[in-house]
Amino acid sequence: MLLSTIGFSISHLIVRYVSPEIHSSQSVFFRGFFGLFVLLPLFMRQGKALFRTRQLRLHVVRAVFSVSSLTCFYYALTAIPLAKATAIGFFAPVVVSLMAVVFFKERSRLVNWLSLAMGVAGMLLVLRPGTIPLDVGTVLMILSTILFSINLTVIKVLGREDSSTVITAYITVLLIPLSLPMAISVWVWPDTGHLVLLAIMGIINITSLILFTQAMREAATSIIMPLDFLRLVWMALFGYLFFFELPDVWTWIGGLVIFIGALLVAVPDRPKSPLFRA
Repeated sequence: MLLSTIGFSISHLIVRYVSPEIHSSQSVFFRGFFGLFVLLPLFMRQGKALFRTRQLRLHVVRAVFSVSSLTCFYYALTAIPLAKATAIGFFAPVVVSLMAVVFFKERSRLVNWLSLAMGVAGMLLVLRPGTIPLDVGTVLMILSTILFSINLTVIKVLGREDSSTVITAYITVLLIPLSLPMAISVWVWPDTGHLVLLAIMGIINITSLILFTQAMREAATSIIMPLDFLRLVWMALFGYLFFFELPDVWTWIGGLVIFIGALLVAVPDRPKSPLFRA
């Protein structure tokens, strides 16, 4: 889990670093393209079984939401501080727990509503509406979080029949054709340095996804999930070291409140599907 938080943070840092030359839509495409190299050993070992499913249409639906969420997220990384984007992203599991109650008729618990209240309170602390203007990057990050929440909800449905390996394989493959049209519209050929960084980004992202999944299988959620808050620490550190961004105290307090709210609904159950940005 520790390695996955570092890996996700590094991949997001690279997206931000190359953004002056490489559009976020291209970064989404290269994330899927280079992620294929991580899947190759699995495909060689499992063959067609890696793509055996009875839920192809649902995988496509999930991929559409994933591409939309990633495009908004990668753009937001270029427009707002890295720590702020990460803090807002913690709200996704809170929304997922509410969707589970509304759409899947899961038992409504007090912790669900407490989590939602803490998530909203944390968001208000981070955004401080009326005090700080609501810029495009922040709006897109909120939209990304909502789309990601729908994505996670679809993963929950897919996980009833398909393994996490199959789910990961489909999103990695479908990401390429779905993101290509938008990438072509803003296409700029990366130089060698940027291409290497994009390759590292794609490989690290998929590897971190696998590490996260394995961590959720190996240890209790109550032990694993608190470590996810380290993503805010790494992103704040990277933002300061590379872009001279210094998160204000409200980002830390709001991020912590949102994260505790997400932790309330994550800890009681051991999820079969990982809560990662895929």
